Order: sequence, then C-alpha cells, then structure tokens
Amino acid sequence: TGEEYITTTPKEYFSMFKKAFGGGIIVAYLVIFKIAISSWKLPLLFEALVYSINYSIGFVLIHITHSKLATKQPAMIASHLARILDEEKDGQVAAKRLAPLIVQISRSQFVALLGNITAGIPLGFFLAWLWELGTGDNYISQTKALGMINEIHPWQSLALWFAGLTGIWLYISGLISGYFDNLCIYARIPERIRRIEFLRNRMPPKMLIKFSNYIEDNLGPLADNIYFGFFLGCTTAVGIMLGLPIDTLHVTFSAAGFGVAAMTTMDSITLNTVMISLVGIVGIGLMNFAVSFGLSIVTAIRSRQVKFRLWRQLFKEVLLLFLRNPIAFFVPGGGGRFIFKRPPEKKQS
Repeated sequence: TGEEYITTTPKEYFSMFKKAFGGGIIVAYLVIFKIAISSWKLPLLFEALVYSINYSIGFVLIHITHSKLATKQPAMIASHLARILDEEKDGQVAAKRLAPLIVQISRSQFVALLGNITAGIPLGFFLAWLWELGTGDNYISQTKALGMINEIHPWQSLALWFAGLTGIWLYISGLISGYFDNLCIYARIPERIRRIEFLRNRMPPKMLIKFSNYIEDNLGPLADNIYFGFFLGCTTAVGIMLGLPIDTLHVTFSAAGFGVAAMTTMDSITLNTVMISLVGIVGIGLMNFAVSFGLSIVTAIRSRQVKFRLWRQLFKEVLLLFLRNPIAFFVPGGGGRFIFKRPPEKKQS
C-alpha cells in the first residue's frame, strides 16, 4: 500500500539510497548494452524488440536484487495517500496528516533520485573509459555523444515532453501491476501452480510451495517491469512508423547516458554544458515523477470515491513546513512532526 516507499527514519533513508545506487548501477549497464544494440543496425521492428528485452531484463533484475529505480514508486504512494484521505472524513484533519507525509515523500524521492544519478553518471563514464582503455577507440562517436547531450537539454530539446510521456508509461505499468496482483488472487494462481503435475514431479514440495508463494507476492511487480521495458523499448519505433515526435527519457537512463557521452567529449565539454545537462537530468526526473504521480493520485482518489477539496489548505500546510525546515524535504531532520507514524492496526474481536 505504499508505506515501504516512504522513508521515516535516517536508517530507512540511507537504505533507500543504497537500493537506488544499486538500481543506478544496473541501468548504467543497460545503457551500455543499448548503445551496443544500436550499432548492430537491426531492422526497426527487431531493434525495438531487442531494446525492450534489454530493458525488461534489467528492470526485473532491479526488482529481484531489491534495488530501486527512481520514479517507480508514485503509483503505490498515491494509493497510500488516497487511503489516508478515505480514512479521514474530516478534511482539516486529513490536510494536517498529509502535510508531514508529503515531506517524507519528497525526501524519499530525492534520495532515490540521488542514488540513481550518483551511480549512473560515474559508472557510465567509467565503462566508456574502460572500453577506450582496452580498445583505443571511443565507445561512441563524437557526433553520437553530442546528440546524447543535446537530447537532455532542458529548453532546446523535447526532453521534458519525452520525460512526461515516460511518466505516462510509468503510470500505466503501475496499473498493470495492480491488475496482475488482483488476477493472481482472483484466479488462485499460486494454488494452480502447486497442482501442476509437471512441477510436482520435478520439484521438492517445499521448493514448489516457496515458488508459488514468490509468484503470489511478485507477479504484479514482475509484470510491471516487463511491460515498462517494452513501453520504453518500442516507443521510438512507433513514433518513427507513425511520423510522430515521440520518444522516452527516464532520469536514470539520461544520467548514465550523459556519463558515457561525457567520456567521449571530455576534451571539449564545458562547465556550462555540464551544469545545463545536470539541470536537464533533474528536470527529466521531476517530469517523470510529476506526471506518473499526478495520474496515479487522480486514479486512486476516484477509485475510492474520495472527495477532498482542501487542496489550498494542504498546500499552505506544506509551505509552512517548508518555511520552518526546508532541509527536511531533502534529508532526515526536523523533529517528530516530520516523522510519519503509521496508524496501529485495529485488533479484531
């Protein structure tokens, strides 16, 4: 229901950073593989398919290793916010309860973004440098590197538009995750797996039960990651076939790609270009999150039929918290009022 994506203590905060750092490492390799795939000059359809498989395998690997990809959490967080609005019938109380939670969400997403970027840029640079050290050639050409840098320029390219489209794919993949989670329960998939004769004859009973339980807990996230990989991998090809200016940009991939490009252009890149590129990467991350979270919160609120009209008061509450302690929006601190305490579960009589 979203609580696991909201850090409430310094320990959870730094744990999120470690997981996001791991996600950034995996994405850096995905970027390297994608560049290699592009050099194969495959037909458009096959290239999109291989891109999609590359992305999907990487995202599934991120899930299996319990790493984190920035902006992948909005759907679950939105569901949690909607649940609080549904629980608190008094709008005034709901606004006061949500404001500190938004502080938690802000710094949780910030540290996830920081972890992805601090892993993606240096590792992308290092892998490109390692290739040059071993082969004597740049991993990508100067023209390709400049193109990768220009595509994340915040105002001289369509970077923010492409980032918004990626946010839509994040939102849809979140819905798909929920669909498969529900399907797993409704269709009793774990029970069916345990009754498959082929598996029962070849797997020890404990292993079969463990496997079926894993599917029960992870079918939704696995489907989410696979579909999201295909959304990212096929969008460019669909845009080319339809003649539409559509592409995808995710903050972590953009960061790793910038690291690779920076290695090739190291002798000519200026500090101004670096700073603008970093602004572009942050802007891409904000658009990824804003679009996916905005769509998710609207869907979650409508699904619960919640009527909350005190958005102005909620904004004021958040603004007051920011004025009192702006640093709490980015790192743990600020005392008990910034600690989100999960409500105790009611005991059933």
